[in-house]
Amino acid sequence: MPPTSYDFAIHYLEIVIKRLIEDQGFHFISRGAIKKLAGILRGILEKYGESTRLFMEHAGRTKPIVEDAVAVLKLKKVNIREIRDYAKHATPEMVGINVKLFQCSLFSKRLPISIPKLYLAFQEMS
Repeated sequence: MPPTSYDFAIHYLEIVIKRLIEDQGFHFISRGAIKKLAGILRGILEKYGESTRLFMEHAGRTKPIVEDAVAVLKLKKVNIREIRDYAKHATPEMVGINVKLFQCSLFSKRLPISIPKLYLAFQEMS
């Protein structure tokens, strides 16, 4: 059975957790802890996604815009300046050729918010 989009997302959330742990100075973490933290992060991101959808619907739109995501971050009291500062110090990791293929529906191929647009919105806020 080929990997699903869920498997793909969990795989990369686990990579993110490993990088965050390394950046905090830890050298070892158990596989169970990585899975648990990835699950927590997935839950948080799902809540933020749901809140973004609610902002979009409240405004009468059928597709979310960057400002919806930024509004959610403000509502959740996420310090965008801290995210920007962390991003300056973190070493970027290119996903590149190692991205595994996964099946997805036509809807998921049309993601409405791009990462560069979200990054520009963060820049404007600071």
